[in-house]
Amino acid sequence: ESDEETREVQGVVAHKGAGDTQGKVRVLKKDFSDPGYLIKIAEQMEEGEILVTDTTDPDFLPIMKKAGAIVTDVGGMLSHASITSRELGKLCVVGTVKGSKVLKNGDLVEVDANTGTVRILEKATRLQLKDYQKLFQWPGEFSYFLSSYFMAIYSKHQAVVMHDGKMWQSYIPLTVKEKTLKDGLDLYASENEYQELQKGIIEDFERLSVRFDEALKKAELKKEEIEKLLNIALKHYNYYSKTEFFFTDLAYTEQVNNPQIQKNFETFDNLKTKGREHLNRVALVPGCYLDKLLEKIGSQFNLSLEILKLYSIDEIIKLFDDQRVKAEELLNRNTYFFEGKDNSWSALSGGEALDQIGDFLKNIENSNTLIGQVAKSGQYIGKARVFRFSISEIDSMYSEIANMNEGEILIADTTAPEIILACKKAGAIVTNQGGMMSHAAIVARELGIPCIVGTGHATEMIRTGDTVEVDADNGVVRILK
Repeated sequence: ESDEETREVQGVVAHKGAGDTQGKVRVLKKDFSDPGYLIKIAEQMEEGEILVTDTTDPDFLPIMKKAGAIVTDVGGMLSHASITSRELGKLCVVGTVKGSKVLKNGDLVEVDANTGTVRILEKATRLQLKDYQKLFQWPGEFSYFLSSYFMAIYSKHQAVVMHDGKMWQSYIPLTVKEKTLKDGLDLYASENEYQELQKGIIEDFERLSVRFDEALKKAELKKEEIEKLLNIALKHYNYYSKTEFFFTDLAYTEQVNNPQIQKNFETFDNLKTKGREHLNRVALVPGCYLDKLLEKIGSQFNLSLEILKLYSIDEIIKLFDDQRVKAEELLNRNTYFFEGKDNSWSALSGGEALDQIGDFLKNIENSNTLIGQVAKSGQYIGKARVFRFSISEIDSMYSEIANMNEGEILIADTTAPEIILACKKAGAIVTNQGGMMSHAAIVARELGIPCIVGTGHATEMIRTGDTVEVDADNGVVRILK
C-alpha cells in the first residue's frame, strides 16, 4: 500500500493528554536555512491543529503549545517531544516512522490516546500534477516580484507557480485549459476581436513605452502613477497571454472549416513574435522597464533592486503608504509556491514552499518515452542538444547554439526568435510546452522538420548527447541510449 493510499499510522503513546483528539494536520520540518520559519508558523497556526513532524527540539515550543496533539516520525519516551508533551499536558504519539509522509497539511485526523493510532477521517484537497497542464518553465533566477506580475494575469486561470531556487515552473488546471481553448476559438474566429488583440499587443506597447519613459525621468513617483503604469503593463500582458497555445490550439484545428481563422492566422506568427519582443522589454530581459521602475522606486525608498524583487506587486504599491515587508519575511522568497484562485493567490515561501513543490511534482515519471503533440509529422533519429533557455543568460545561449552540430535534435522548454539559428540547425524539435501555433511548431513546419510539442518534461528527461528517436507521426519521443 502506497503512502497515498494509507489511511492511518501507528506509534507509541508518550502522553495521553486529555484523551482522543481530532484536528487538522500541520506538517512541519525544521528549515535550517530560515531561522524565522518556525516563529512565522507559530503565528499562523490555529489552536488545536495536530503537529506532525519528524522530530522536535526547543525551537518547536511555541508551536507545541498551540497544538491539539503532537505526532513524530522518530523518538521514544525520553525524546524532546515526549518530555515536552508531558509538561504541556498534550497528547503525544512518537515513533510513527512515516507519519509526516502519510499525513498531509489540512487532513482531518483522529489521534487515539490508547492505541497510538492516527487515523485520517477526511483527506484535504490536494493539488495533483495529473490534473494540470504545464505552461512554462525558466531555469535560474525568476523573481518573486515577476511571479506576482505573472499571477496578476494567470490567477484567474487558477495557475500554480513554483520556484525551487533552480527552476521556475507554471501550470494551469486541465479544466481551465478546456475553457481557454473555447475562448480562443471565439477570439480567432472573429475579425473584430483579432484586430483588438493586434492593437492591444502593438499599439498598447507603444503607449506603454512612452508612459514608462516619462515616469523614469521624474524626480519622484507617486502611488497613483505607479498603479496606472502597472495596470497598463498588465493589460498589455493580458493581451499577449491570449497568443499562447492554451488559447490557440482549438482554433488551429478548426481553421480548415473557418476562413476567418485562416486569415487571422496569416499574421499571427509576426504578431506573437512582436508581442514576445515587447514582453521582453517590459518584464523579462535584464534592464527591462520593470527593473528600471523598481530601481527608481528603490532610490525613493532607499531599498535595493534585489530587495524589491522579493516584494509582490501589491507590496510595491503599499510602500507608498509607508508599509514595508518585514526583513524576516523576505529571507526565503527565492523559493516560493503560488496558487491562484479567482483573481487572487496564496503564497508559500522557504521550507513550506519546497514541501509543496515536492508534493506537487512527486509523480513525474522518469521514463525513456515521452508523449506529446505532433506539430510537424515525420521520423528522425539523432543526438540530442538540450537548451535550458534563459534570456537572462543570452551570451551562454549563443555559445550553446555555436556548439550545436547540424542535424542534432533540439530539446527545449520552448523556442523563441532568439534561438532561431538553433532551429535551423536542428534535424527535429522537441519541446516541453507549446501547441500548434507555438513558435516551435510554426518554425518546424516552415523548415519541414519533425516536431513534437507539449511533452511536459523533455528537458529533464533527456541529456545533451543522448540518442533520441522522434516519432512525429505518433507523437512519441524515445531515448534510445
